[in-house]
Amino acid sequence: MHEIEDFIKRHYLFVLIIIFLNSALLMIALGGSRLFENEVSQKNVEKGISKCAETVNELDNICFFGRKYYQFY
Repeated sequence: MHEIEDFIKRHYLFVLIIIFLNSALLMIALGGSRLFENEVSQKNVEKGISKCAETVNELDNICFFGRKYYQFY
């Protein structure tokens, strides 16, 4: 146990720099993950909206052709 304490006392600044860098990398990783999740979520919403628009257009075409067919007979 004294060996670890002696090592920390001798290399105090080095240990602090490593702890700081690890903390900074963890913050960057978590922030990057959140940005990536938000971007993926945004793309999924856009894809969902465009799919809904396509479906509405297809249903509108079906209704339009149905009315034309009904008027024809």
